[in-house]
Amino acid sequence: MPSEIETLIKVLKLERDNNYNDRAVIGGIKNYSEKWVDKAHQEAKNPKQHILIDELFDLMQSYHTLENTEDRHERIKYMMDRVTQRIPPPPEYQARLSKYDRLKPAPAAK
Repeated sequence: MPSEIETLIKVLKLERDNNYNDRAVIGGIKNYSEKWVDKAHQEAKNPKQHILIDELFDLMQSYHTLENTEDRHERIKYMMDRVTQRIPPPPEYQARLSKYDRLKPAPAAK
């Protein structure tokens, strides 16, 4: 079964192939993100993945407000670049790393 990030990549590619019409998934990208975010956080294995999920969720929440095809293209391209780690997280998300560091499970006792 594909991970939530892998599924998101497929959705983003389909959105690109559909000329950014916000119809890659039923209800649009925003609606999809509301179902996706919790499942993605459950799969996250480290703080960097959690902040990536936070950022992608925030970007998807406002996708429907982008009226210009070029702006939607840039949003999808940016999201793909973040997923593939071609670009680093913005400072406001980088600052959240410590929040997720505290959520790490304690090492198992021997």
